[in-house]
Amino acid sequence: MITKETLPSIASLSPAVLTFLDGKLDSVDGLGRASNLVSQLQTRCNDLDQNLTDLSQRLGASLVALRFLF
Repeated sequence: MITKETLPSIASLSPAVLTFLDGKLDSVDGLGRASNLVSQLQTRCNDLDQNLTDLSQRLGASLVALRFLF
């Protein structure tokens, strides 16, 4: 369970994050779906991390190939 101490202060959140959370957690039903939202966000973050890793590897390979051209 997430405790109050682990949450960032509202002042530290960007307007985009606040808008997103307001849209997703706008009612008691929305609050009930919070754990599902956390799971979805974790999955999306993991996917983005993997994409970043893949792109970093491709960039590295491209730079090595480019180095041999000159």
